[in-house]
Amino acid sequence: MDGMYQLETRWKRTRVLGGPIALMIALATPVPEAAAQAGGQVTAQQRQGAAEAYDRGTSAFLSGDYAQAAQWFEAANRLAPAAPALLQAIRAHRQAGNLLRAATLSLQMVAEYPDNAANRYADEILQEAVGQFFRVNVVCDGCRVDLDGGLVSHTSFFLEADTSHKVTALFDTGNVEQEVQGEAGESVDLAFEAPPPPPPGEEPTTPGAAPAEEEWEGLPPWAFYTAAGLTIASAGVLGYFIYDMNSGVSAYEDAANQCTNTGMNCDLAQQLLADGQDRELRTNVFIGLTAGFGALAVTAAVLTNWAGSSDEEAPTADEEGVDDVQTSFGVTPDGGGVVVRGRF
Repeated sequence: MDGMYQLETRWKRTRVLGGPIALMIALATPVPEAAAQAGGQVTAQQRQGAAEAYDRGTSAFLSGDYAQAAQWFEAANRLAPAAPALLQAIRAHRQAGNLLRAATLSLQMVAEYPDNAANRYADEILQEAVGQFFRVNVVCDGCRVDLDGGLVSHTSFFLEADTSHKVTALFDTGNVEQEVQGEAGESVDLAFEAPPPPPPGEEPTTPGAAPAEEEWEGLPPWAFYTAAGLTIASAGVLGYFIYDMNSGVSAYEDAANQCTNTGMNCDLAQQLLADGQDRELRTNVFIGLTAGFGALAVTAAVLTNWAGSSDEEAPTADEEGVDDVQTSFGVTPDGGGVVVRGRF
């Protein structure tokens, strides 16, 4: 027995159990004819899945869950295209109050199964919808159609009136977009042409897509040298501030002793104390700043791509005029430093 006919038999059995309406639909459209019109090869697994989806749709329809039934019938039609499944999806959407989707599927029904007797129902849906929505007909050669971010299975469909929509034609050489908006009862034809193939070595791009990320190859050497230079400069300033801070300690101690022992120079001692505290605060700030620059330099040294870009051949030591470069770091109680050694 033919595989698609087995599917038809199962659908018929389900409709007999489910109710007279489903039975009339099954008898009206033989599945072998429907599959031949839809074209393409359907595997046994797809036929089995379609039959199960149709069974679930029938159960949902009989229980009054028309929205769920419509989804199952559409799933059955996608797995194994057949007029009964498509027509039942139209009926379920209409019962669920989704006239827009029912009308779009009716366009597909009439186009794919023009000689089916059940098209009378699809025609009734179209007559009801034509005055409420606007119709879009996509004209392209070998493209797939994306509507507002989702692929559609047919090139003719209805859309809400007075609302902007984005229609994208997907070609092997790239994508082409058009914005469309129309009034109720209006029909719009959108023609798309495939973009030219990209130059050799380049891939076709999708409009609105983010550019491909390039592999990060590390920091350039100048980033390390900049951080090292800031560290050295900050360390030099810090050394001066440490010297300046310590240079006033003796004068303060003398004034403080005189104030304690004789009661003289107390104002001077207080002034020297305040001045010393300001110098100490300034020194502490530069200790933190120097340490931060040093940490930045160490991080930059680790992340720097010393070999250069992978797209370019790294220069030799002779070409650069440098035989060897060595970098070292040091920290002392009085500060820190960076030493760069080399032979030029």
